[in-house]
Amino acid sequence: MKFKALCISGWVCFLILSGCSKKAEEPAEPEYENYSIKIYKGNDQTDTIGHELKDSIIVQGMLNGKPVTGGKIHFITSGCDINSVFEEIVFSGNNRFIWKLNAIVGEQKLKVIYTDKLGIPRDTVVLTANAVMPDRKSWQPCPCDDGQNHVIAFARFKSGKLFALPANSSSLLYSDNGGVQWHKMKSLPGNSIIRQIAATDDDALFILVAGAGIFYSSNAGQSWEQRNNQIANFNDLYDFRYVEGGRMYARGSSGGYTSGNSGLSWKLIDKPWGEFHVIKHPNGNILYLNDGIIRSSSDNGETYQFLASLGYQQNTNLLFLDKQNYLYATGSINYSTLLFRSKNLGTTWEPLYTAPQDPDRRITDLSWVNGRYYFYAAGAGIMATTDFLEYTSLAPDLTKNARTFMTKSDGGMVMGTTIGSLYYYIP
Repeated sequence: MKFKALCISGWVCFLILSGCSKKAEEPAEPEYENYSIKIYKGNDQTDTIGHELKDSIIVQGMLNGKPVTGGKIHFITSGCDINSVFEEIVFSGNNRFIWKLNAIVGEQKLKVIYTDKLGIPRDTVVLTANAVMPDRKSWQPCPCDDGQNHVIAFARFKSGKLFALPANSSSLLYSDNGGVQWHKMKSLPGNSIIRQIAATDDDALFILVAGAGIFYSSNAGQSWEQRNNQIANFNDLYDFRYVEGGRMYARGSSGGYTSGNSGLSWKLIDKPWGEFHVIKHPNGNILYLNDGIIRSSSDNGETYQFLASLGYQQNTNLLFLDKQNYLYATGSINYSTLLFRSKNLGTTWEPLYTAPQDPDRRITDLSWVNGRYYFYAAGAGIMATTDFLEYTSLAPDLTKNARTFMTKSDGGMVMGTTIGSLYYYIP
């Protein structure tokens, strides 16, 4: 019995000693917050400059390997101007971004940043895309265009620099690469709406500003000076034309005016009244179209003589002289709009083309480049012809939306549309 008792006592002591010698459990290490951005789709695609990538960018903010709730995702790309950026911010959980490429050929980058509920940046990743030039003989959307530029007029320098005037806007756009990429002009006279724009034969620029009159720039819009001397109520001017060699015409509430020195001084004249178009003929005469009537002036617009009547009194919105010294003009009656031509200095006219019946009733922007004539016809789009016998409609589903367009010496074009977007054509 003593032996049994001793064994039990020894076993108990062993257990006690064993328990005493065991180390205390160490506390668990705290769980650190490990934020990251997971890329699900859209990285490393190839597409044309100015196009939206085929696949949207899809990412997700993560915390310790699990989708995080709250916070924001920032998508940041290079903007259209030097050092400018475009940023779109979405709430975490709606992490989809449509990436529209800018005009840079080659690698483009998209920075993605996740910020938590407190706005603290937690992770950043950079995605890439390969931008390539578009195919030739195609219309393309202008890179960086936001679709809000309802351009109503273009102007071009001999150097190739282009200008565009949006409707009901106090801004101007310019392009140094043939209309592929446009930038907003930073220096303009005031914040009033710009009604018209014209480029001179020596690469100067005129604009008509609502309530402020005519302004002139000799350095592509870096600085401006008013050119309203001798114009009564110049703040009421609503139309002007630049012909060539410094000859200009303007109209306003106080009448019509002409200038022979690029607007440095003006003189009140009998014309122009109403909607008008003016060109200078190689014989030195000024030809003036108004309400379907062609008039000629041999004294730089001081007086006019009747030359011919088109018989179509409405929408006379084109007057053009080609390399053969043939004259072209347009006119409408009701819904019929015709393009006319004169081979004898405007004495007689023949109808060439009848536009489809359309409420817009316009034939505009006639030009001649590399042996082809181009013009816009409402309801048909931009038309091309070599002989005014056979016509080709250029991408009619797109160009029917044209509000104005301009051809370039290489056969390329730029187009402003009624839907607000800018396009360019690669010949």
